[in-house]
Amino acid sequence: MRTSRLLQGGRRCATPSWTATPYVDTAPAATTPGGDEAAVVETRLVNAELDRLAGLVNDMLTLAKTEGKPGGGEELDGADVVMDEARRLRAMGVPAEVYLDYGPVFADPGSMSHIVRNLADNAARHTIGWVRLGVENVERVPFAQGTGWIAIHVDNEGDPIPEADRERVFERFVRLEEHRGSHSGSGLGLAIARTLARTFAGELTAGDDGHGHCRFTLWMPRYDVDIVAAD
Repeated sequence: MRTSRLLQGGRRCATPSWTATPYVDTAPAATTPGGDEAAVVETRLVNAELDRLAGLVNDMLTLAKTEGKPGGGEELDGADVVMDEARRLRAMGVPAEVYLDYGPVFADPGSMSHIVRNLADNAARHTIGWVRLGVENVERVPFAQGTGWIAIHVDNEGDPIPEADRERVFERFVRLEEHRGSHSGSGLGLAIARTLARTFAGELTAGDDGHGHCRFTLWMPRYDVDIVAAD
């Protein structure tokens, strides 16, 4: 299974280069009569493919560096992280709704931002309308003992992930059939987000918002309460 995943990763790294190479080889020179416009279009395509390759390699390095390592950090308010992401989405023209509760957690600020940004970008790619981000205090969760959790929900106006795929969607290089080819994600973003969450004794789950819309939830131990992870 691991070999298969590595091969998939290798193919995904190679694909942007394969796409770009013919355009590099055949791009008309800027001095060719009538070639300027074509050269600009092809250069943009090449740059986009190379950017995609760089992003994929970056994702793979992030996953390799974080997997299985405990996370250090500081006290943060999850509401601040959510508000930052909502502002960013709105600046991109995405209708972003917010509901907030005080959400004290212990985590690395960069890692927390990475997780929530990943979920927000995923929601923005798949929504047919709005994205909603929220912070909620929750006493109990089904996957751990103890009480006192912060739930950061990222919802979008799209169909929920099918129940049969709600674990599989976090596997490396997995993109569900209904989304395959329609978006340029690497298939690593959710795997990275869950790996980062677990370095801080957190969890990441897929579900629905109770009204037929897609939801991803980052669960983090509330900073002022001891949480003992279930076996």
